[in-house]
Amino acid sequence: LVLAFADLDGHTWHEWNQVYQEALVSIVDRDKKLANAAEMIEKNLILLGATAIEDKLQDGVPETIHSLAMAQIKIWVLTGDKQETAINIGFSCALLRQEMTLLIVNTKTLKATLTRLQNLEEENRKRPAEEQLGLIIDGQSLTFALEDTTASRHFLAVAEACKSVICCRVSPLQKALIVKLVKDHKNAVTLAIGDGANDVSMIQAAHVGIGISGKEGMQAVLASDYSIAQFRFLRRLLLVHGRMSYAR
Repeated sequence: LVLAFADLDGHTWHEWNQVYQEALVSIVDRDKKLANAAEMIEKNLILLGATAIEDKLQDGVPETIHSLAMAQIKIWVLTGDKQETAINIGFSCALLRQEMTLLIVNTKTLKATLTRLQNLEEENRKRPAEEQLGLIIDGQSLTFALEDTTASRHFLAVAEACKSVICCRVSPLQKALIVKLVKDHKNAVTLAIGDGANDVSMIQAAHVGIGISGKEGMQAVLASDYSIAQFRFLRRLLLVHGRMSYAR
Protein backbone atom coordinates (compact mmCIF):
# COMPACT_ATOMS: atom_id res chain seq x y z
CA LEU A 1 0.00 0.00 0.00
CA VAL A 2 1.58 3.29 -1.14
CA LEU A 3 0.95 6.39 0.97
CA ALA A 4 1.07 9.92 -0.46
CA PHE A 5 -0.43 13.35 0.21
CA ALA A 6 -1.21 16.69 -1.47
CA ASP A 7 -2.06 20.14 -0.06
CA LEU A 8 -5.45 21.40 -1.28
CA ASP A 9 -7.01 24.83 -0.82
CA GLY A 10 -10.67 25.14 0.22
CA HIS A 11 -11.93 26.10 -3.25
CA THR A 12 -10.29 23.09 -4.96
CA TRP A 13 -11.62 20.74 -2.29
CA HIS A 14 -15.24 21.99 -2.54
CA GLU A 15 -15.17 21.78 -6.34
CA TRP A 16 -13.86 18.21 -6.25
CA ASN A 17 -16.16 17.11 -3.42
CA GLN A 18 -19.21 18.22 -5.40
CA VAL A 19 -18.13 16.04 -8.36
CA TYR A 20 -17.35 13.14 -5.98
CA GLN A 21 -20.70 13.32 -4.18
CA GLU A 22 -22.57 13.33 -7.51
CA ALA A 23 -20.59 10.25 -8.61
CA LEU A 24 -21.28 8.58 -5.27
CA VAL A 25 -25.06 8.71 -5.69
CA SER A 26 -25.06 8.10 -9.44
CA ILE A 27 -27.08 5.11 -10.69
CA VAL A 28 -25.56 4.95 -14.18
CA ASP A 29 -21.80 4.28 -14.63
CA ARG A 30 -21.14 4.85 -10.92
CA ASP A 31 -17.77 3.06 -10.87
CA LYS A 32 -16.51 4.97 -13.91
CA LYS A 33 -17.58 8.33 -12.45
CA LEU A 34 -15.93 7.53 -9.11
CA ALA A 35 -12.70 6.56 -10.93
CA ASN A 36 -12.80 9.85 -12.88
CA ALA A 37 -13.35 11.79 -9.65
CA ALA A 38 -10.37 10.05 -8.05
CA GLU A 39 -8.29 10.79 -11.14
CA MET A 40 -9.03 14.51 -10.72
CA ILE A 41 -7.56 14.72 -7.23
CA GLU A 42 -4.82 12.10 -7.29
CA LYS A 43 -2.28 14.37 -8.99
CA ASN A 44 1.01 15.95 -7.94
CA LEU A 45 1.14 13.76 -4.85
CA ILE A 46 4.13 13.73 -2.50
CA LEU A 47 5.25 10.20 -1.63
CA LEU A 48 5.33 9.38 2.08
CA GLY A 49 6.20 5.70 1.92
CA ALA A 50 4.74 2.22 1.61
CA THR A 51 3.36 -0.44 3.94
CA ALA A 52 3.47 -4.21 3.60
CA ILE A 53 2.07 -7.21 5.44
CA GLU A 54 4.16 -10.37 5.64
CA ASP A 55 2.27 -13.46 4.50
CA LYS A 56 4.01 -15.71 7.00
CA LEU A 57 4.00 -19.49 6.85
CA GLN A 58 2.65 -21.37 9.85
CA ASP A 59 5.13 -23.22 12.05
CA GLY A 60 6.17 -26.67 10.86
CA VAL A 61 5.01 -26.34 7.24
CA PRO A 62 8.38 -27.20 5.56
CA GLU A 63 8.93 -30.17 7.91
CA THR A 64 5.39 -31.48 7.29
CA ILE A 65 5.76 -31.23 3.49
CA HIS A 66 9.16 -32.97 3.69
CA SER A 67 7.65 -35.84 5.74
CA LEU A 68 4.76 -36.27 3.29
CA ALA A 69 7.16 -36.25 0.34
CA MET A 70 9.30 -38.91 2.07
CA ALA A 71 6.12 -41.02 2.33
CA GLN A 72 5.86 -40.83 -1.50
CA ILE A 73 2.77 -38.61 -1.32
CA LYS A 74 2.46 -36.34 -4.35
CA ILE A 75 1.93 -32.72 -3.30
CA TRP A 76 0.25 -30.15 -5.53
CA VAL A 77 -0.25 -26.53 -4.51
CA LEU A 78 -3.29 -24.80 -6.02
CA THR A 79 -3.18 -21.08 -5.28
CA GLY A 80 -4.68 -17.81 -6.45
CA ASP A 81 -1.33 -16.03 -6.02
CA LYS A 82 0.64 -14.78 -9.01
CA GLN A 83 3.43 -16.95 -10.41
CA GLU A 84 6.37 -15.18 -8.76
CA THR A 85 4.73 -15.29 -5.32
CA ALA A 86 3.73 -18.95 -5.78
CA ILE A 87 7.32 -19.94 -6.66
CA ASN A 88 8.68 -18.05 -3.63
CA ILE A 89 6.16 -19.84 -1.38
CA GLY A 90 7.19 -23.15 -2.99
CA PHE A 91 10.83 -22.55 -2.01
CA SER A 92 10.01 -21.26 1.49
CA CYS A 93 7.90 -24.33 2.34
CA ALA A 94 10.50 -26.75 0.88
CA LEU A 95 8.20 -27.91 -1.91
CA LEU A 96 10.71 -26.63 -4.46
CA ARG A 97 14.48 -26.91 -4.09
CA GLN A 98 17.42 -25.29 -5.82
CA GLU A 99 18.52 -28.54 -7.49
CA MET A 100 15.09 -28.99 -9.13
CA THR A 101 14.48 -28.28 -12.81
CA LEU A 102 11.42 -26.03 -13.05
CA LEU A 103 9.05 -26.59 -15.98
CA ILE A 104 6.99 -23.44 -16.51
CA VAL A 105 3.81 -23.36 -18.62
CA ASN A 106 2.64 -19.82 -19.48
CA THR A 107 0.58 -19.96 -22.65
CA LYS A 108 -2.18 -17.83 -24.15
CA THR A 109 -3.97 -20.22 -26.54
CA LEU A 110 -5.11 -23.85 -26.63
CA LYS A 111 -2.70 -24.67 -29.46
CA ALA A 112 0.27 -23.14 -27.62
CA THR A 113 -0.69 -24.99 -24.40
CA LEU A 114 -0.98 -28.31 -26.21
CA THR A 115 2.36 -27.80 -27.99
CA ARG A 116 4.14 -26.79 -24.76
CA LEU A 117 2.80 -29.80 -22.82
CA GLN A 118 3.66 -32.23 -25.64
CA ASN A 119 7.21 -30.83 -25.82
CA LEU A 120 7.65 -31.13 -22.04
CA GLU A 121 6.37 -34.71 -22.09
CA GLU A 122 8.81 -35.57 -24.87
CA GLU A 123 11.72 -33.89 -23.02
CA ASN A 124 10.87 -35.72 -19.79
CA ARG A 125 11.28 -39.09 -21.50
CA LYS A 126 14.90 -38.17 -22.32
CA ARG A 127 15.76 -36.88 -18.84
CA PRO A 128 17.67 -39.11 -16.37
CA ALA A 129 15.40 -40.84 -13.85
CA GLU A 130 17.13 -39.22 -10.86
CA GLU A 131 16.51 -35.65 -12.12
CA GLN A 132 13.93 -33.89 -9.91
CA LEU A 133 11.31 -31.79 -11.67
CA GLY A 134 8.84 -29.15 -10.56
CA LEU A 135 5.90 -27.99 -12.69
CA ILE A 136 4.61 -24.40 -12.55
CA ILE A 137 1.44 -23.67 -14.55
CA ASP A 138 -0.76 -20.57 -14.51
CA GLY A 139 -4.56 -20.28 -14.52
CA GLN A 140 -4.91 -19.31 -18.17
CA SER A 141 -2.88 -22.31 -19.35
CA LEU A 142 -4.87 -24.52 -16.98
CA THR A 143 -8.12 -23.34 -18.57
CA PHE A 144 -6.98 -24.80 -21.89
CA ALA A 145 -5.42 -27.89 -20.28
CA LEU A 146 -8.67 -28.74 -18.49
CA GLU A 147 -11.15 -28.05 -21.29
CA ASP A 148 -9.43 -30.17 -23.96
CA THR A 149 -9.21 -33.97 -23.51
CA THR A 150 -5.87 -34.31 -25.30
CA ALA A 151 -4.34 -31.37 -23.42
CA SER A 152 -5.54 -32.70 -20.06
CA ARG A 153 -3.96 -36.09 -20.81
CA HIS A 154 -0.60 -34.46 -21.60
CA PHE A 155 -0.90 -32.20 -18.54
CA LEU A 156 -1.40 -35.23 -16.28
CA ALA A 157 1.55 -37.04 -17.89
CA VAL A 158 3.86 -34.05 -17.32
CA ALA A 159 2.58 -33.48 -13.77
CA GLU A 160 3.02 -37.16 -12.90
CA ALA A 161 6.69 -37.00 -13.87
CA CYS A 162 7.23 -34.06 -11.49
CA LYS A 163 7.98 -34.26 -7.78
CA SER A 164 6.06 -31.03 -7.12
CA VAL A 165 3.31 -29.17 -8.97
CA ILE A 166 2.29 -25.56 -8.38
CA CYS A 167 -0.80 -24.17 -10.12
CA CYS A 168 -0.98 -20.40 -9.70
CA ARG A 169 -3.67 -17.81 -10.48
CA VAL A 170 -6.32 -20.54 -10.29
CA SER A 171 -10.01 -19.96 -9.56
CA PRO A 172 -12.00 -21.98 -6.99
CA LEU A 173 -13.69 -23.87 -9.85
CA GLN A 174 -10.33 -24.77 -11.41
CA LYS A 175 -9.14 -26.15 -8.05
CA ALA A 176 -12.10 -28.54 -8.01
CA LEU A 177 -11.60 -29.49 -11.68
CA ILE A 178 -7.94 -30.38 -11.08
CA VAL A 179 -8.90 -32.67 -8.19
CA LYS A 180 -11.63 -34.24 -10.35
CA LEU A 181 -9.16 -34.76 -13.23
CA VAL A 182 -6.81 -36.75 -10.98
CA LYS A 183 -9.72 -38.72 -9.47
CA ASP A 184 -11.09 -39.67 -12.89
CA HIS A 185 -7.82 -40.64 -14.57
CA LYS A 186 -5.57 -41.97 -11.82
CA ASN A 187 -6.08 -44.87 -9.44
CA ALA A 188 -5.24 -42.73 -6.43
CA VAL A 189 -6.85 -41.37 -3.28
CA THR A 190 -6.96 -37.57 -3.33
CA LEU A 191 -6.81 -35.31 -0.30
CA ALA A 192 -7.50 -31.57 -0.44
CA ILE A 193 -6.62 -29.19 2.38
CA GLY A 194 -7.51 -25.51 2.61
CA ASP A 195 -8.44 -22.75 5.03
CA GLY A 196 -10.71 -20.39 3.08
CA ALA A 197 -14.06 -20.15 1.31
CA ASN A 198 -12.28 -20.37 -2.06
CA ASP A 199 -11.08 -23.88 -1.12
CA VAL A 200 -14.56 -25.30 -0.42
CA SER A 201 -15.20 -26.69 -3.92
CA MET A 202 -11.76 -28.37 -3.95
CA ILE A 203 -12.29 -29.87 -0.47
CA GLN A 204 -15.67 -31.27 -1.49
CA ALA A 205 -14.33 -32.69 -4.77
CA ALA A 206 -11.54 -34.75 -3.13
CA HIS A 207 -11.90 -38.18 -1.55
CA VAL A 208 -10.79 -36.68 1.76
CA GLY A 209 -11.35 -33.01 2.58
CA ILE A 210 -9.51 -31.25 5.41
CA GLY A 211 -10.30 -27.75 6.63
CA ILE A 212 -7.90 -25.57 8.63
CA SER A 213 -9.65 -23.36 11.18
CA GLY A 214 -8.13 -19.90 11.46
CA LYS A 215 -8.30 -16.31 10.32
CA GLU A 216 -9.85 -17.16 6.95
CA GLY A 217 -13.20 -18.10 8.52
CA MET A 218 -15.03 -21.38 9.04
CA GLN A 219 -16.35 -22.17 5.55
CA ALA A 220 -13.56 -24.66 4.75
CA VAL A 221 -13.97 -26.39 8.12
CA LEU A 222 -17.74 -26.73 7.69
CA ALA A 223 -17.31 -28.28 4.22
CA SER A 224 -14.57 -30.73 5.23
CA ASP A 225 -14.42 -34.32 6.51
CA TYR A 226 -11.79 -33.48 9.11
CA SER A 227 -10.77 -30.22 10.76
CA ILE A 228 -7.33 -29.28 12.10
CA ALA A 229 -6.04 -26.09 13.70
CA GLN A 230 -2.68 -25.90 11.86
CA PHE A 231 -1.16 -27.38 8.73
CA ARG A 232 1.57 -29.20 10.70
CA PHE A 233 -1.08 -31.45 12.31
CA LEU A 234 -1.60 -33.02 8.87
CA ARG A 235 1.56 -35.10 9.34
CA ARG A 236 0.18 -36.83 12.45
CA LEU A 237 -3.31 -37.13 10.94
CA LEU A 238 -1.99 -38.97 7.86
CA LEU A 239 1.11 -40.82 9.02
CA VAL A 240 -0.13 -41.89 12.46
CA HIS A 241 -3.93 -41.95 12.52
CA GLY A 242 -4.17 -42.70 8.80
CA ARG A 243 -1.88 -45.71 9.09
CA MET A 244 -3.72 -46.95 12.16
CA SER A 245 -6.98 -46.77 10.24
CA TYR A 246 -5.45 -48.89 7.45
CA ALA A 247 -4.19 -51.40 10.03
CA ARG A 248 -7.67 -51.76 11.50
